[in-house]
Amino acid sequence: MTSSSQSIEVILNVYKLGEPNDAQMKKLQVLCSVGLGLYHSGIEINGVEYAYGGDASSSLTGVFTSVPLCVNGATYHESYLLGTVPDMSRVYEVLKQLK
Repeated sequence: MTSSSQSIEVILNVYKLGEPNDAQMKKLQVLCSVGLGLYHSGIEINGVEYAYGGDASSSLTGVFTSVPLCVNGATYHESYLLGTVPDMSRVYEVLKQLK
């Protein structure tokens, strides 16, 4: 957890769609060998990951939250530090507009 005097990191987490031992994942590895693939991504801020699309726990779509680096039906690939925010107030404003 960060203190109020520290900036909060904004991280892009990238996942390859499919489970490691899944037959579909083996087919997708062929795409990866030529620089293509099917991916999912989420933005991690302050220990919460935000993503857009369908949430596996409901039939709703839109922005949803999850535990970082834990996506059903996908395998973690890599993360990128996008920058920092001074506090969560602006993040919450933007999320309200997206919901």
